[in-house]
Amino acid sequence: MPATPPASALTLSATWPFDVRKSPFFYGWVIWVLSTVGFLISVPGQTMGMAVFTDPFMAAFGLSRTELSTAYFFGTLGSSLFLTRTTGIRPAP
Repeated sequence: MPATPPASALTLSATWPFDVRKSPFFYGWVIWVLSTVGFLISVPGQTMGMAVFTDPFMAAFGLSRTELSTAYFFGTLGSSLFLTRTTGIRPAP
């Protein structure tokens, strides 16, 4: 269970979890780099990453475009079942 930030941090304090103003460099670059890396890592599982491989997959597996789309749908649906588990978001009891 992730730690709950103090109530003062919920008001968008610049000092929680640490004071970014004391960083020796512009902290926005860290956010930009991490966001870019996260985006690039997730591209292969997104439609724009898969579009390049549509025709080779269809040829290799002998699938129609509809069958490939259906397989992609079930793969996406299956992976979505793990999202709440990995993000720590739980439904209210």
